[in-house]
Amino acid sequence: MNKLITTIFILLFPTILLAQSQAEISVFEPSVISLEGVSEGSPDITADGNTLVFTRYESYGDKVPYIAERINSGSGWEVRQLTFTDTLYNLAISPDGQRIVYKTRNRPSPGADRVNNAFRVDRNPDGSWGEPVEMQPDLKDAGYFRIANDGTLYLFINASEGTPRGIFTSELNSDGSYSDPVWLSDAVSPYPSVTYSPIINDDETKIIVNRAGLSEEEEQKLGERGLYIHQKYGFQWDTGRRLNLPYSWYAEVLPDGRLIFVENGDLYEASLEELGINWNE
Repeated sequence: MNKLITTIFILLFPTILLAQSQAEISVFEPSVISLEGVSEGSPDITADGNTLVFTRYESYGDKVPYIAERINSGSGWEVRQLTFTDTLYNLAISPDGQRIVYKTRNRPSPGADRVNNAFRVDRNPDGSWGEPVEMQPDLKDAGYFRIANDGTLYLFINASEGTPRGIFTSELNSDGSYSDPVWLSDAVSPYPSVTYSPIINDDETKIIVNRAGLSEEEEQKLGERGLYIHQKYGFQWDTGRRLNLPYSWYAEVLPDGRLIFVENGDLYEASLEELGINWNE
């Protein structure tokens, strides 16, 4: 028995080392997208890597949406503010770049509770953005959206007491709306964590999420808060492993194999390979 355990450990040892190694991190596009004196967040990119949406803000409750598009054969970015809404909470762009979904969280008057709403907005044939369309009532409190290649919406819902909170999916309807949200997995959103900000790979068999909202005692059971990667086997998701990166409340995977994440008011990048992740294999 001891010989068998030793053999298994030797086989797994390189994988364990890779999972525990610290990837080198650096600021993503400094002075172009990540600016000094302003915070950035909510990054999401198209499948071709040519269009990135994100937010800039000085006050966390008043995030301004921006879009960056590749210029000069991919050597630079043209950055401009999106104008279909003044401020929002977070946003995502579809892989083909034709739709943005976003959440607003506004306070109607000083001292009042914030009011949540979710919207979708599509590109016009001329490349401009159309008028926002409000989501169905059971998605108004949703946020931290991501759109899969087949149009499926992955999202976070902070559900009411007694119901699960975490990652849900919502299918794209033929009229452009979305179906009722469906719980993804207890393994991906373990109780009582706050699991949010999903990133899904091309065939929807791997997902990276942010796990937070845990006491010290709960962290001992479920793991330290941070970014976790989960893999789907058949119809089941595994319990995942934590990425050896600083805690971040938003991240995204770039098509060229980099992970960008929010840290200290800037977007930082790290190599998926150095993190031991084969994202689309």
